[in-house]
Amino acid sequence: MDLLIIGNSVSLKSSDDASTYPKILGRRLGDEINIIEIIRAGDTVCDLETDAIISLDKYSPRFMILQIGHVDCAPRPLKRWERDVLSKVRPNWLRNQIIHFIHNYRPELIRLRGLIQFTPLLLFEQSVRLIVNRANLENTFIFILPITRVAAQQERREPWYNREIERYNSALRTFSSRQVM
Repeated sequence: MDLLIIGNSVSLKSSDDASTYPKILGRRLGDEINIIEIIRAGDTVCDLETDAIISLDKYSPRFMILQIGHVDCAPRPLKRWERDVLSKVRPNWLRNQIIHFIHNYRPELIRLRGLIQFTPLLLFEQSVRLIVNRANLENTFIFILPITRVAAQQERREPWYNREIERYNSALRTFSSRQVM
């Protein structure tokens, strides 16, 4: 029996001595289940979408865990294309000064520039729907894990984060009752 786990950095270990839940599941279930992981730090659901659909087609897993959302909904001081431009700024000392400024004034920049996210809510919903529909075609039972709220300290650094988490979780809850959240 196959279990497909799709996730971003939340599914990865936070320190060298920490176990990830996919590894813990693997140890507990042993040979009863084959775990297929599509877990990549920093990826949005759109980034994971193609590999998720290919894996659903290839393995037709009995179960799928979908743990996505933080990378998608987090308020950002820069758009993706702006980050790309910044990464090319030379000399390095100038780029580092700009990054330092952005880091120090992150909450103010987010408030000043308004809500910038890697994946707008509508695109997030469309991407999740594509994955869920494909899983349904494969008769895969889906566990959709909610996006966890952030601590007050992170909310201060990234204004509106918990509000956005709730909006994206609301979208995740709209998928059919075949899924568990």
